[in-house]
Amino acid sequence: MFRPTVVHGLATGNPMNVSTVIGAYAAIFRKLGLPLRFPGSAKAYGVLNQAVDAGLIGRATPYRDVAAWPFGEFVLQQEFDHVLDTTKLRAHGFDGFEDIHRMFDRQFAQMQRERIIPHVPTGAAA
Repeated sequence: MFRPTVVHGLATGNPMNVSTVIGAYAAIFRKLGLPLRFPGSAKAYGVLNQAVDAGLIGRATPYRDVAAWPFGEFVLQQEFDHVLDTTKLRAHGFDGFEDIHRMFDRQFAQMQRERIIPHVPTGAAA
């Protein structure tokens, strides 16, 4: 069985979508002209946390993500590494992978197109 820790993707009204939390948080800071800072503790900043794209999971399993700000706060304040073993998935032939930086870029761009988070030009301030 595959149980990803944190699933990211485009899902309006989904209270456990950390991509929306991060995108909204970054957009607010940019709009206010403030430097983006990590909202959790210094220890939470240094931990390893597995991030998985919802589309990738959808291709591997019928798993669906559901969540909100409290979930985002929970994930961003974890002070321990959280990575799961995907050996069984791969043993059954699933070889999907997406670079995490490209995943976030793609998801944030889609959220901006869908007007879930605002598009704020680089360097823009309030």
